[in-house]
Amino acid sequence: MPIVLIGGGIFVLGLMAVMALFLLRLLSTPAERDPVDQHELQQRRDERKARFQKLLTDLPTSTRDEIIDLIGQRQKIAAIKLLRDATGMGLREAKEAVELLE
Repeated sequence: MPIVLIGGGIFVLGLMAVMALFLLRLLSTPAERDPVDQHELQQRRDERKARFQKLLTDLPTSTRDEIIDLIGQRQKIAAIKLLRDATGMGLREAKEAVELLE
């Protein structure tokens, strides 16, 4: 009988260790899990912002002004919808563009 208790205790300790490792992994920040060069991320953001700025200059003036007005009125969803209708962009790309203009 004592062997069963010892075996069960070891099992419980092992299970607790696995749970602790899982929680540490879950609670760690993304930067700790996947280190990425911050300079590279900033370059990507800048490139995306420049691309979206160029896209906005290519839009008709009335559409561009309406998108900017919607952003100023904090109507982000309406601005995204208008940008998608005007350019044929996907949802994610239009959302990123509007967020860069906020």
